[in-house]
Amino acid sequence: MPKLVDIMSRLKNDIKTKEDIILLVDRFYSKVALDAQIGHYFKHVDWELHKPRMHAFWEYILLDRPATIHSIYDTHHKLQLAPKDFEVWIEYFTTTINELFEGPKANLAKQRALVIAHTFNSKMNPDVELNLDFDV
Repeated sequence: MPKLVDIMSRLKNDIKTKEDIILLVDRFYSKVALDAQIGHYFKHVDWELHKPRMHAFWEYILLDRPATIHSIYDTHHKLQLAPKDFEVWIEYFTTTINELFEGPKANLAKQRALVIAHTFNSKMNPDVELNLDFDV
């Protein structure tokens, strides 16, 4: 008899639409904003401005939609994130994707997030490697 988890995973769709991106981004931020390690970074975020920018960013990355993308690195650099912060961020992002979606675009989202995390960390913390062990 199949397990409920197996049945539920077969019901997941891939990331295909703007609505999928909004669901992913909004669910992700609802988690990280409350996290003990990184939640403090989000206390002063203007969500009315930030979420639409992140929706547009991920639509551009995953759905090849045209968008005006501001330098996301500059914003994050000002925060002086530690390697552990990136590790927590990527864990939440990957977990959120896995909860909601599966397929090539979902895998691409995880791959791109890993590249972003590694790139930002290598610039901010050049002497410290990230400890990431996620299946993509």
